Amino acid sequence: PSTPPLDRRKLGSRITSIPLLQELGALHTVRDEYGEAQTSYSQALALGQSRGDENAEAIALDGLGNVYRLQGKSAEAEKSYKLAQEIYLRVGNEIGRANALQGLGDLYRVQGNYTQAEESYKLVQEINTRIGNEHGRANAWTGLGSVYGFQGNYAQAEESYKLAQEVYVRIGHELGRAFTLKELGDLYKLQGKYAEAVESYKLAQEVETRMGNERGRANALKGLGDAYRFQDNYTQAEGSYKLAQEVYTRIGAESGRANVSKGLGDLYQLQGKYAQAEESYKFAQEVYMRIGTELGQANAVKGLGDVCRSQGRYTEAETSYKLAQEIFMRIGNELNRANASRGLGDVYRFQGKYAQAKESYKLAEEVYMRIGDELGQANVSKGLGDLYRLQDKYAQAEESYKLAQEVYTRIGHERGRASALDGLGNAYRLRGNYAQAEGSYKLAQEVYTRIGAESGRANVSKGLGDLYQLQGKYAQAEESYKFAQEVYTRIGTELGRANALKGLGDVYRFQGKYTQAKESYKLAEEVYMRIGDELGRANVSKGLGDLYRLQDKYAQAEESYKLAQEVYTRLGNERGRANALKGLADLYMSQGNYAPAEEPYRLCQEVYTRIGNDLDLASTLRDLGHITRLQNRNTEAAEFYRHAMEIFAWKGISEDADDCAQWLDTVSKALQTQSETHFHSPVVSGIAN
Repeated sequence: PSTPPLDRRKLGSRITSIPLLQELGALHTVRDEYGEAQTSYSQALALGQSRGDENAEAIALDGLGNVYRLQGKSAEAEKSYKLAQEIYLRVGNEIGRANALQGLGDLYRVQGNYTQAEESYKLVQEINTRIGNEHGRANAWTGLGSVYGFQGNYAQAEESYKLAQEVYVRIGHELGRAFTLKELGDLYKLQGKYAEAVESYKLAQEVETRMGNERGRANALKGLGDAYRFQDNYTQAEGSYKLAQEVYTRIGAESGRANVSKGLGDLYQLQGKYAQAEESYKFAQEVYMRIGTELGQANAVKGLGDVCRSQGRYTEAETSYKLAQEIFMRIGNELNRANASRGLGDVYRFQGKYAQAKESYKLAEEVYMRIGDELGQANVSKGLGDLYRLQDKYAQAEESYKLAQEVYTRIGHERGRASALDGLGNAYRLRGNYAQAEGSYKLAQEVYTRIGAESGRANVSKGLGDLYQLQGKYAQAEESYKFAQEVYTRIGTELGRANALKGLGDVYRFQGKYTQAKESYKLAEEVYMRIGDELGRANVSKGLGDLYRLQDKYAQAEESYKLAQEVYTRLGNERGRANALKGLADLYMSQGNYAPAEEPYRLCQEVYTRIGNDLDLASTLRDLGHITRLQNRNTEAAEFYRHAMEIFAWKGISEDADDCAQWLDTVSKALQTQSETHFHSPVVSGIAN
């Protein structure tokens, strides 16, 4: 008869060898079998306590600390490491104490507690230097490099990694050298130095392959996938991720599989392949939950929030970000809590909930400042710039973009610097400072070209298209949109391609090329519908409404505006809803239907006032002035024109302010004439009495 398989839980309960239990704990940890690892270390701890073997207790506690840390159970991990360190200190085991401190440093680093992490690593370095443990010293340098990198101190980070690498080379520790090369790749990736990142990852992969370290090879492949993704080399990125996934699957490394699936989700999201992105994030989340890694689970949930936000599914995005934030807070991960808060700020910004957006950004900024994360602070400044720009607060937007640019430049983050310049270009464009806008866009384009960020180049080209369109330079606008479309198509970014097509539709509409405009809008609409981008679809419907109105196709225009309004309302996009309502009101106005036009104009006034959109409010007030004037309600018209004039003057838009002043003068004269007629007419006086 065949022998039945052994039950590992029963086998573990019969093991009385502490070293064997410790080895089993380490083996389970490497395999991401955290429940079994915890059981083995707990049994070793109990045996050590019963036998009075303090050193064995400390080793088991150190192992438990690692297990808890990898699961994201920060409080339990910290407690285990500190207990282990106390015992090691008491029994005089300096190497053990340094190992426990290294684990503490790793824990604090993952939490974003960089000051405590740095203190722990420096103490590790001090102990290992004193006892002459070169390997331990190199490990501490590696940890310090990671801390400095996350803080944006890139020069110090690189120096630390290179010092670690020197030691590993000197003592002949190839795996340590490979790990440092991989960490250098991560550092270069953070800085936007993607060519250097690719080179480091490839060297790391080469060493790991030669040493037969499959997990290390897969980690380097995962890093390569990230670098290619940031370079917009999406095909190579997907290839690297899938190779890494194959290796992780073969060796049974569940956390590695989940990490790659998360990376694939990020990749598909960038390409606008939202269904695949969502599937990847959900798979990652499922694996993280199964192996008990709360940090990974929260990151996957945040990824789902990013997908929903990109599609305009703002309610679902908000739910995901809040759930992620809740998990990050529970496990004490400050850095990622701030990232989730920034994501919430983006959602509220897209919805037109500007006060809530600012609150979320400021909360994230506060955390980044407390933990010393300069990159995070710069990202928040960029987000605030986008927020102020949407509110027409261009001076504050410029200030925020310039602050972000300054920080990105100081820490050597090239991609971030280019994105801030792009934002500045947008602010200058909307403010009417066209020369400065073009200068900022072109500087951003130079940086993106230098670092090989194709999507960035396409984004800037789209911005230039918007600029040239405003200036009436339609040939240049068309050229810019077509270049953007070409790049987006080449790198496989569906959302970007649709946005460029929408821009082309606008240009053709302004030129009176209605057939081409409709064709571009319809192509864009097709892409938005395919990728599930509701916001994009609403924007196209609004554009089609404008097109049909110009063609006097009033029924189709009304249908398009109403569809856009319906989608914007469902998404909670207040600005979009108001813009669609304004289109509808303009349509009724052009038909001479003044009463039906007034209601949507007043709704627009209400929304623009609520969300703080001053320029659109002023424009709507002027329209209300026109509609009341045409109905001989000149007292109301005068008030609307006066209010609009004050806003335009305050915003420094003299041409529109002068226009409102002229209309105010016209209705004021009409009111004076009415008053005089009223005074000289006894019949009217009699009626009035």
